[in-house]
Amino acid sequence: MYLACTPEAAPGYYVIVHVGFAISLMDEEEARRTLAVLRAIPGGLDEIPR
Repeated sequence: MYLACTPEAAPGYYVIVHVGFAISLMDEEEARRTLAVLRAIPGGLDEIPR
């Protein structure tokens, strides 16, 4: 993952990644909600551990 677009990102931060680039930071609550929605899509993101 490339962090040039989010230089403030550090270990423990949550980011949105698009084509290998971290493009946005998000807080833990937003990350949890986003993963819940993506996991609800049939066949989507099943490979992401819970």
